Amino acid sequence: WHPAQVDTSIRPGWFYHTEEDEKVRSLDTLMHIYYNSVGGNSQLLLNVPPDKRGRFSDNDVKRLHEIGEVLRATFKTNLAKDAKVEASQFSPGHDASKTIDDNKNNFWATSEGVTSASIVYDLGSKKTFDLANLQENIRNGQHIEEFYLDAWDGKDWKQITRSTTIGHRRLLRFDSVTTDKVRLRITKSRVNAELTSFGLYKRP
Repeated sequence: WHPAQVDTSIRPGWFYHTEEDEKVRSLDTLMHIYYNSVGGNSQLLLNVPPDKRGRFSDNDVKRLHEIGEVLRATFKTNLAKDAKVEASQFSPGHDASKTIDDNKNNFWATSEGVTSASIVYDLGSKKTFDLANLQENIRNGQHIEEFYLDAWDGKDWKQITRSTTIGHRRLLRFDSVTTDKVRLRITKSRVNAELTSFGLYKRP
C-alpha cells in the first residue's frame, strides 16, 4: 500500500491575499474534499496560509472550527458498535466482531486463499444512517478490490452502495437508510480479505 496525498488550499490560491478573505471555501466544498480524499484512501493536506501578521486569518480559523465540529458530530456514534456480527467465513482468531471492537490491532480475516465473503451486522433495532466507514488491516497491505453494502428491508436484501478498493479508509456517502440489518459483501480480493474497522454513521 502506497498512500497518495491530496493537496489543496482553503482559499482560491496558495498564498494570503486580503481580497480573498471573503473567498474561503465553503464548508460544503471542504467536506466534499474531505470525503473524496481522506474517505478515498488518501491523505489530505489542506493549505492555510498565514496573513501579514504571521497568523491564520480569522475567516480561515472559523472555517477550520466548523470542519472540526461537523467531523466530531458525524463520528461521535458508530451505530454498528453493539451489533451482533456473523461472517460467512473467517480464520481462527479473526472473527468479524473484531471489526467493531475499536482495537486497530484486531481484524477480521478470511482463511488463506478465500477472496470473497460476507459479514452481517444485526443492529438490534432499526437505525438510520447515511455514511459507512471501512478500514483494511493496512499493515498487511491493501487486498479488497470490490465490495457491496446491502440493507435488509424485512423480506430481502437491497443494495445500498458498492465500491472498489478500501485500503486505509473508505468513507461512503449515500441516501439515508433505515434498517436493522446490514450486510457487507466482499466479492473480489487480491488475496484473503482483511478488515479492521466497520462503522455506520448519520451525518448532521
